[in-house]
Amino acid sequence: MEEHQAIHDLYHAHHRDGWGSVAVDELEFFRSVIAAERPESFIEIGTASGLSGGFIARFLAANGGRRLVTLDAEEWFFGDRTKPTGFQIDPVKGDAAVEVQRFAGITLLGLPEDVTGFDMGFVDANHQHPWPLLDTLLLHPRMPSGGKVFHHDLKLYRDDGHFNSIGPKHCFDQFPDSRRYVSPARDGNSYWLDLAMPREELGRIGAAGLLIPWTLMEPLEDAQIEDAAAQLGRHYGPALRDTFLTAAQRFNWIRISRPKRAIDKLKRRLRRE
Repeated sequence: MEEHQAIHDLYHAHHRDGWGSVAVDELEFFRSVIAAERPESFIEIGTASGLSGGFIARFLAANGGRRLVTLDAEEWFFGDRTKPTGFQIDPVKGDAAVEVQRFAGITLLGLPEDVTGFDMGFVDANHQHPWPLLDTLLLHPRMPSGGKVFHHDLKLYRDDGHFNSIGPKHCFDQFPDSRRYVSPARDGNSYWLDLAMPREELGRIGAAGLLIPWTLMEPLEDAQIEDAAAQLGRHYGPALRDTFLTAAQRFNWIRISRPKRAIDKLKRRLRRE
């Protein structure tokens, strides 16, 4: 009970509305799985303010963990551009005896390949499809024994109308029931995937998911496509690499739907009237 209350007190001391952070009951979910699995090395993709990273460091330290790597594509926190990415890690982490290695300004595509050897992870970065699935595929080679990977915002597209942020849902849907679990925390907003599977099986899952139309707000850059294709080919073989390139050719641009164009046209006409 004291531990539960301590988590809640620390959370409410640092949480701010509108920052997109995990909810306190989602942190309890992460803590329970970390306590059961006792990972030694953990990777977080999507540092943001660092709230979740600070708590994960505490949970790791309490259960024999020794290392947290966290990375983010942004140098500065999107919720407050005056603060650097991860600024809440140290205040929340406190004196937890865990080595924290931080990377800012890169995606998982750019993380040095010698940063590896993870037992568990958390994907909470770009929610637009195919990023959550792509991050999951690229993370597996850095997890020698597989392990569980948390994802966040499974129902964001439904609750807040962010249709572009359906990536966590598309990623979840590709996995069989035996490899996925949705927590009741925050009404089913977080889940884990079990990546303790053969590379060939995950490659088939990836191929099916990558061919679902992408929902990007910003297309992948040419260098990102090249890096992703190279890594997928190296770890999964030419079939998945070619599937990714086919999907990029089909979907890697911004689409303006006909209904939106029609609505914009109607608005302009009404303004003239």
